[in-house]
Amino acid sequence: LAEAYDGLRDPDPWLRAAREAAEIQPKNANARNNYALHLSFRGKLKEAEAEFRTALELDPTNENALRNLASGLSGRKDYKGALPLLERWAAA
Repeated sequence: LAEAYDGLRDPDPWLRAAREAAEIQPKNANARNNYALHLSFRGKLKEAEAEFRTALELDPTNENALRNLASGLSGRKDYKGALPLLERWAAA
């Protein structure tokens, strides 16, 4: 559903749908990763980082969460934080 709203370029329902999916399935790493991605697109980077980390706590080998969190950290020039995530992603 979140992707459908994105296609309409209406980010508020898109973010809301992703948040609701994460709330309905709080132990679903993919739902948490998707919510984090939507948060990052809206510029809510600290909240996004927390959600990516939650996704990785639920599933330490989640390739999307590893890549997305590493990308966010790299964007902030936190290469020291990004490198171990990229190494885990490459090994997955």
